[in-house]
Amino acid sequence: MTFNATKKGVFNRGVASDSFLTELVAWSRNAPEEIFAPNPLNDIYAKIKPELGPWEIPLRRRVAMIEVMRVLAGF
Repeated sequence: MTFNATKKGVFNRGVASDSFLTELVAWSRNAPEEIFAPNPLNDIYAKIKPELGPWEIPLRRRVAMIEVMRVLAGF
């Protein structure tokens, strides 16, 4: 896999390793759909929608969550 788009540094924490990114993508492929499903709550999706949304298809919500997890792991 190539991770060119995800190799952006996180603030002053550096860049995620390819092994971490591979593991994150592998997890997301097998994660339950409920994690990524729309809901009425003011959750992380509501917070990141101005930056990463809108999500026209479920796959986009999944990708947005992976990006959030990548950045949070950097901190």
